Amino acid sequence: MGSNTSGPRSTSERFHDPDAGVIFQSVDGVKYRIHHKNLECSSNGFPPMELGSNEKEVASLSEESKILDLLFVFMYPEPQPDLEKLSFDVLAALAEAAERYQVFSAMAMCKVHMIANVHQHPLEALSYAARHNYEDVLDKAAVVAIERPIDEVVFALVNTPHAAFAWVRYYEAWRKALERALRRPSSCLSGCNTWSTSCISVLEKLGGRVGSLCEVDKIFSGLGAASCCNYQMKDWRSKVNNARNAIPKFSTFLVDDRAKKLAFGVMTI
Repeated sequence: MGSNTSGPRSTSERFHDPDAGVIFQSVDGVKYRIHHKNLECSSNGFPPMELGSNEKEVASLSEESKILDLLFVFMYPEPQPDLEKLSFDVLAALAEAAERYQVFSAMAMCKVHMIANVHQHPLEALSYAARHNYEDVLDKAAVVAIERPIDEVVFALVNTPHAAFAWVRYYEAWRKALERALRRPSSCLSGCNTWSTSCISVLEKLGGRVGSLCEVDKIFSGLGAASCCNYQMKDWRSKVNNARNAIPKFSTFLVDDRAKKLAFGVMTI
């Protein structure tokens, strides 16, 4: 692998070693020469190596050069790219390329950074995890994505229908948990005047948002309830927490839906 920074951009400045036997070309026309042994050891999804093995045969890839510039680095024993410096769009595209071509080290690193982005990009992380069967990413992203309108999430999962169907069931589990959370104790045991005010505050904060179940500590703090109300408030808070904690992980709904579809012969591969 050479380093000719003055070369034309029609050829990769980094991956142009004439001894590298396989030639790939990005969608924007940049050619890369990659060694057979690196393809064999580091990946499992590129086009057959017979294609692109001489100057007249070039294997065309669907990724832009800015993605392949990063991806091919993972196939050589050298420092890997700092993925923290990438924009999320580039990270997501790199993650997809790593999965498509099964570049194992890149897959692992991209997964770590997709998890780190679940709070900023929950729908994208959820979709990525559904496509590639990463249950840990699914469950982390789902708890954040539950704040979003259900139609937005289903649309984000349009390319994985089994996950979209599972999301509807998952959302319903949260809705039922919220219904249970809204069942407040009837009154303070001593019947004091501050009970109603505290209850109204909690009910307003819970509202009709299933995502409010992620904010139990915030909802029940600073109520200014009288000491005689504390037992009832603690009991209510405990019941809300129990309702939230009883919601199964999103991945369990997805696995159940897959099993049902396979049983009835309607699962598409």
